[in-house]
Amino acid sequence: GIFAAVVIILVLMDMSEQATVQKYLTLYRVLALGAMFATLAVKVNEDGLPAIEHRARLIGAWNLTEFAKGFGPCMFAINCHYNIPNVIQPLRSKANVRAVPQLALGVALVLYLFLGILGALAFDDISPMVSLNWANYTACGGGWDLCIDDAAAPYYAGARKIYAHSMRLFILLFPVFNIISTYPMICLTLADNLTLAVPEIVRLRFSHTMMTNIIRICCVLPPIALAAVFKKLDVIFSIAGIFGFTLQLTMPCYLNLLTIDYCEETFGKGSSITPFSLGFLSCRSVVQALFLLSFVIVGVAFVNVLPHIM
Repeated sequence: GIFAAVVIILVLMDMSEQATVQKYLTLYRVLALGAMFATLAVKVNEDGLPAIEHRARLIGAWNLTEFAKGFGPCMFAINCHYNIPNVIQPLRSKANVRAVPQLALGVALVLYLFLGILGALAFDDISPMVSLNWANYTACGGGWDLCIDDAAAPYYAGARKIYAHSMRLFILLFPVFNIISTYPMICLTLADNLTLAVPEIVRLRFSHTMMTNIIRICCVLPPIALAAVFKKLDVIFSIAGIFGFTLQLTMPCYLNLLTIDYCEETFGKGSSITPFSLGFLSCRSVVQALFLLSFVIVGVAFVNVLPHIM
């Protein structure tokens, strides 16, 4: 209920009005990621190389049974690109409109990649959501060890417990604040697109502000209601990722093929090549190959996630 109230308020605000809130949320996420890296580095150093090598062997190079779980995060990352037009509105200098998103996405890619690698090597049992691995953080030994010297040094033990509890809470709240930040941005992007799809005869019956707010509310409520019904987070991510992959990667390939056919039938062979084409990547054979590959990938992911749904 609290989450719904916060995100609804943010969704009803324009991105420029959210700028200050988003800055503070971004600062918190940077600090939380820094805390994760610091505590993981201590644990990896304390465990030693033999334990790291053993975990790496257990993980292995491939694990296709977990293949579908990667779709949700991948689609979430791709969705970030659709939010860029709204996100760049508060920029004072539009000359940096390309450099800022590229730098931000590049830094995020590096941080999440190393966080995933460190998390996999630091824990024997890994939670699907990385921040939940800090639920048992004790600040003893490597950070997750049992505390056996509390009675000998009660003052130190009390300070350590406060520190460990604060660190646990600080990191466990990471996904909450992360979603509070990104969810309104995604809803704003979706609402802006849906507003243009509403017939003009309907839009004229309402003021611009009322129509915008109605569509934003329609975008923000259904996912919250569905999340309250379906409890398994990894299954939600997998199903959403499969549909997202189909919509964002398979369908664009199909539409690209239709565009190539239309251009060549209407304007002649080679007319589909424009100044915006990407060399061999825009060739029909490459697009066809990607189109077929997307079906194979979606099929493998669906087979993997089907036992979790039934």
